[in-house]
Amino acid sequence: MKILLLMITLCISSSMFALEGFAISEVNATLDNTGTVNDDPIPIVVGSLLGDAYPNPFRSAMTNNTNIDVTIKAGETGTVTIFNIKGQTVKTVTCKAGDHTLSWDGKNSSSGIYFYKLTTPSVTTTKKLVLLK
Repeated sequence: MKILLLMITLCISSSMFALEGFAISEVNATLDNTGTVNDDPIPIVVGSLLGDAYPNPFRSAMTNNTNIDVTIKAGETGTVTIFNIKGQTVKTVTCKAGDHTLSWDGKNSSSGIYFYKLTTPSVTTTKKLVLLK
């Protein structure tokens, strides 16, 4: 709270700073031992995350895959499953805690809409991707 008040005081008392666009959720500052404000971002992983597939849509070829970024929370194991539109499992990958990039070429699958789902003890989330041939 003291840091937030200091930041607001700095914004009001200096012509270099403005309150426009200032949001409390954006404040991520600390004071070092010299009294200087250090506003370096502090990464906080609250839970497991399923990123967007890229590229999406993608074309199946020897050199063109789609990639899926996955972050698994410490102490958990997750499963990423790719399903076709009929709900049939196309691919399953198990991931340990940490950051992962999964790659799928889709070469044994037909064109269409697919879903990929992350399942961990704390989260289950599903997203969509499109395969073109």
